[in-house]
Amino acid sequence: MRKKIAATLATGALTVTMAAGAVVTGAGTASAGSNGQQIHFVDLYGKTQSIRIEGPNQNGQWTALCVNTPSEHRYVDGWWWKGNITFTHYAYSDCQFQYQSQKTEYVAPYLPNTDWFLTTNR
Repeated sequence: MRKKIAATLATGALTVTMAAGAVVTGAGTASAGSNGQQIHFVDLYGKTQSIRIEGPNQNGQWTALCVNTPSEHRYVDGWWWKGNITFTHYAYSDCQFQYQSQKTEYVAPYLPNTDWFLTTNR
């Protein structure tokens, strides 16, 4: 009987440990620039009001996002990108009307010492 109780307690402890590990590591997310980067956009000319970011996310799924850029620096956090990413720059907010410029840049899955890929409207 004692062996059965000990085995049940050990199994329960292992299950709790594994569940806690899954919560800490976060399934399916990039961690500190190891499987994609967040975007840091710099408006060099002070005329870009929004950008559209399109390309694969950290899971390889095609994703598109429009973000307004009301200041010189815009950090797009919480979204992780890797591979060939297209940046479209707009003179109006909400990615409306004709765009100013567009470029595709390669975002490496891993960058040493950072989680941020720097891009500009040049």
